[in-house]
Parts: sequence; C-alpha cells; structure tokens
Amino acid sequence: MLEQWNNLKPGPQRSHAHEEHVDEWHHHGVQEGEPQEEHAGQVNTGIIMKWFVVIMVFVSASIGFIVIYFNHYNAKLRAETVETVMSSEYLSYRLESRQHLSSHGEPTSYAGLAGGKVRGPVSDAMKKVVEQYKGGSVSLSASLPPGHSK
Repeated sequence: MLEQWNNLKPGPQRSHAHEEHVDEWHHHGVQEGEPQEEHAGQVNTGIIMKWFVVIMVFVSASIGFIVIYFNHYNAKLRAETVETVMSSEYLSYRLESRQHLSSHGEPTSYAGLAGGKVRGPVSDAMKKVVEQYKGGSVSLSASLPPGHSK
C-alpha cells in the first residue's frame, strides 16, 4: 500500500484513453439534419454603430425634454409664488393703506360712520375732549363707564 501511495504523482490521474467521447449528447445524428450556422459569428460593426447612434440620440432627446419641462415648471411655480402679478384693486388698496399709515393712523378728514359716529383725526378729538373738561361742562365721573367707581 505504501508503494502505491509513493507512485502517485500530483496532478490529474487518467485511467482511460480519450480517443473516443464518453458522452454521446453532443453528437448529431442524421435525423437532426444539418447543424445550424454559428449565431453572430461575424459582427457587423456598422449596424452596431447605427444602433449606438440611435440610442444616444434618443437618450439625449429625453434628457433635453426633461430639462425643458423642468425649467418651464420651475418658472411657472416661481411666478405663482414669488413673482406675483398684482391686480389694480390690490394696488389701489395698498396706496390707500400707505397714505393712511403715513398719517400715523389718523384720518386726515372727517367721515361719517354708522350709528351716528364720526371718524376724524385723533389730534382734533383730543383737543375737543380737553376743552370739554377745561370748561367744566363735563365732569370726570360722568365720562366713566357705568358701574365704575373713581
């Protein structure tokens, strides 16, 4: 046994001749007919280049379309949120409000309101109230709301 062990050499050990094939699956019989020609045995580089160009044009057009769509959508969204177009109604209201606020909230002229009230400049109203109390025609207790003590 030791002798057989020593006679073994590294590498594959062949015990049979390879003159004939062991398996018959790859042999073609007559009933199968002529074997087919090899598929894509010769590469046609012209057709491959044409397909490459067609694919690159399609991809470039798709990217261009997406960029144009994004820019259009982005401009539309910006116009709606940031760059609003103001109506004439809003502009007139804004001008009126600025004039009102520039007079420190005081109206510059008298305007009648509902219920017999009048809206006028605060400075004029303050002068009238001081004059009423100065002349003694109105007492301080009469100007207080009902139920309020001094």
